Amino acid sequence: MKKLVLISFALILTFKTFAAEVSGIAVSSHVSEFSVVDSKYAREIFLGLPVKNTYADLVHGLVFRYHKYFFCVREPSHKFHCHLYLNGLGSGQLSAFDKDTDFGKGTISEFLGTSKANGKSTISYDNNTLRIKFDSHLAKRFWDKLDLIAESYHTIGNKKYEVRKGKHLNCYVEKNEKKDIYQCQFNVTIKTNRPKIEIDKELN
Repeated sequence: MKKLVLISFALILTFKTFAAEVSGIAVSSHVSEFSVVDSKYAREIFLGLPVKNTYADLVHGLVFRYHKYFFCVREPSHKFHCHLYLNGLGSGQLSAFDKDTDFGKGTISEFLGTSKANGKSTISYDNNTLRIKFDSHLAKRFWDKLDLIAESYHTIGNKKYEVRKGKHLNCYVEKNEKKDIYQCQFNVTIKTNRPKIEIDKELN
């Protein structure tokens, strides 16, 4: 009997939606959790992750995708959201989903004593890296979480900046007399998967 070959094309990660920067994407944060809550763009991240779906046993239609640092969810209502978690050590490093112990929620006192913050972000993808840029009070919150990183100081024109660079999160503050301006950016490597051919031995 002639062998039957199943050609299984693994998802080729392109994130075409984010080939150019997309602005105004809704995000939120609670303790050390950072979430993309705009369902339209969270769906693009969900579909772009080169991993298989994980299905909830007890809830029909609830689907997860885990990709090291990203934890994405499709609700039964087809609403999408994606999450990143700082490891809480002050160095700007994300927690891998298989090693994180609190999913960014912190201690009970941190969770109960910290309010949720909402904001907007700009997302882009190039050179195998998804970049999520955000500012204002949300950036100030994450600037404060990089407290173990020594600042570097820069002057561009007549503006002065303090910069904290972590492994996955960089932040800076533009110093002004009236009000300081904060901006942060997550840089998450998500490499492309090549298509692969698998032979189903049961069909030989």
